[in-house]
Amino acid sequence: MSFQMSEVVNRTFNTVGKNAATFFGMSALLVGVPALIVGLVTYFSVSGTTDSYMLMTAVTAIGSIVGLVTGYILQGALTEGSIRSFDNREITFGNTISKGLSVALPLIGMGLLVGLGVMIGFLALIIPGIFLLLIWSVAVPTKVVEGIGIMDALQRSRELTKGHRWAIFGLYVAFVLLALGFGFLFGLLATPFMAMGSFGLMIGSLLEIVASVITAVISGVGVTSLYFELRKAKEGIGSEALADVFN
Repeated sequence: MSFQMSEVVNRTFNTVGKNAATFFGMSALLVGVPALIVGLVTYFSVSGTTDSYMLMTAVTAIGSIVGLVTGYILQGALTEGSIRSFDNREITFGNTISKGLSVALPLIGMGLLVGLGVMIGFLALIIPGIFLLLIWSVAVPTKVVEGIGIMDALQRSRELTKGHRWAIFGLYVAFVLLALGFGFLFGLLATPFMAMGSFGLMIGSLLEIVASVITAVISGVGVTSLYFELRKAKEGIGSEALADVFN
């Protein structure tokens, strides 16, 4: 079978559309709420409602850690939900978030390893960082779906992406442009509130959170769709075979 990037894009948005309530609800809970708590503490500190700078710093640090953990829970949950959707199986908060919880710790470990490698790669004249980003682009769904070790998942992602990295690079560019478009749109929506002082800043922060919730869903489902398309092209595997992993 041939690799079709258009299928990745179509499958992504069809899946998001079919499961919008569940996926965006999970994203709002796992991405939006931690960011909202940090934003509220910062807002009240800046506005003078509380003068505890140490409290603001502590809440921000804790919120960042919680956001990291819940972000990986969301990635695992979206992978589970996407595979279930590809196979037209039932999707609920319970069966998706439970999967996210079960894989969160290894995904965090893998995320830190990938982040370190990509950062070093970008310091080495940028191109090595882009290369590592591309070869490890489906490491998360590989880890979640196939249940293999971290290093095996990274190697497996390298094998799956081989021969299709220029197309994947184009997908990354398109996603970045989409994210920038969301940022621009929500920036325009926030502009009328900018003259309202700290309240306007809070509105702007809320709009940023909404944008983050949306992009988290699109990226999570998109990566799983990419993984599915790569396996279909290279191994002829379909959604039913992938679904067997969860049974």
